[in-house]
Amino acid sequence: MRGKDAPGMDGAPEERRGERPRAVGGMALHMLAQFGYVGSLVFHNAFLPMLSGAEERDRVSALGTGLGYAAGVPLALWRVPELNSARARETRVASGPGVPDPGGRCSADR
Repeated sequence: MRGKDAPGMDGAPEERRGERPRAVGGMALHMLAQFGYVGSLVFHNAFLPMLSGAEERDRVSALGTGLGYAAGVPLALWRVPELNSARARETRVASGPGVPDPGGRCSADR
């Protein structure tokens, strides 16, 4: 099955040609972020003995990790409105019969 008859496809492959480069770019950015995170752990582990004594090390490590996650929450919430934007609805990957859109309607109902 190809084109409009294929499950999960709204249009012919020619209409969806730009999706693969965006997916590859997204995966590359994710890998870069993971590389940065794992690289930061090296510095965290190296500086921890200098920042605290052996009896305080767990508390300082937990505080640093907690503050890092707490800083990420506002950034994530800042990006939530974009998930429901018109551009996100236009470029969503899963779109086909029975797949709900962000408005809650199924494409079979349209």
